[in-house]
Formats: sequence, C-alpha cells, structure tokens
Amino acid sequence: MAGLVAARILNDTGFEVRVLEARDRLGGRIWTVTDLGRPVDLGASWIHGVRGNPLTKWCKHLGIPIQRFPRGITRFIENGKPKHLPALALSSWRGILNAAIRYMVLSRIDMPKPHISDLFQPLIGNARLPLIDRRFLAWMEALQEGINGAPADALSIGELEIPNLLSANAIPLYGYGALIQDAAKDLDVATNCEVRKINWRIGR
Repeated sequence: MAGLVAARILNDTGFEVRVLEARDRLGGRIWTVTDLGRPVDLGASWIHGVRGNPLTKWCKHLGIPIQRFPRGITRFIENGKPKHLPALALSSWRGILNAAIRYMVLSRIDMPKPHISDLFQPLIGNARLPLIDRRFLAWMEALQEGINGAPADALSIGELEIPNLLSANAIPLYGYGALIQDAAKDLDVATNCEVRKINWRIGR
C-alpha cells in the first residue's frame, strides 16, 4: 500500500509515474479475495487505533463502513477462565518489569540491532519467572509477529509496538482491497513485472 500511495501522490502532483508489480495482483501483504461470496482479507485486515488514523479517514471518504471492536474485550484464557488484559498485566508485573528493563538495555545497542526475539525469548525460558508471566510474554511476542507480519527473530527491536489498551480497533467491512483499487485508479500499472536492476542518473 505504501508504494502504491506514493505513486498516487506523485501522479496527482504532476509526475509521470509507472508502477511495476512483480505479482499478478496489486497490494502486497494486502490481499482481499471474494471466493466465498464476501470479501475476506487474507493479509492485512485491521485498522489499529481508529482515532486519528488516516485509514479511518480514507474509508470515510470512500463511504466504506468500518466495524469497530469494543475496548477492554477478553483476549486471554488462564486455567480455562477468561481474563481481561488489565488484570492480567497486574498479575504479570514481574515479567513486564523484566521485559521493560531488558528493552532499555537492548534498545541502546546500535549494531547489530537486536531482534524482538532477543527481548522475549530469554524471559519466556526463564523458569524463575511465574508461568503466567512467561505465557503473557509469549503472547506479547506472538502479537508483535501478527502486527508486523514476520517472525520475531526477523523483527528489529525498534519495531516493537505495545498495544494501546484504551484505543479502539476496526476492520473495513469490504476489505482493504477497496483502498488498493482507489489508490491504483487511473495509474499506469504493469503486473508480472519484477524489477531486477535499476539504472539512474542525476540530470539529463
């Protein structure tokens, strides 16, 4: 989406633009299919944090309704019983404190930059921490993988996102594909065109 929107902005401000797409479809990680008769997002699907999010404004501009999800919903099961995240965080304070300290140490390392797995894995495997703490940290690591669409050992610690429990999340009801179509409208797009080499020079 980022590259396509960049092409859209360049095109709309007077530049001659051609989009080269290696696949036979646009969108990259965004992939909306309609095989079941309804749009289903197989890739990116959430709008994380509705308020102030440009995606929310974009959906409103296109008349695409969004389905909001309530704040504070139960997301964690402990001993067969649902537990709200605020209560879980309070009971897992030892693990959170250790993670915070470890994050401050690792985030100061420049080269090579530590990965998110370097933050969580030593704590998840630390038998001195209560089991609930380690399970909570494992959930946090998995959440980072879901948000970023990559395994924790391939994600820089700089990509760490602590979810804002007070913010509302949503999904566009017709899928992200409608936004891709809007961004690509009237653009010169070549699909099945893999870029293998770039030659460029300044001036003529």
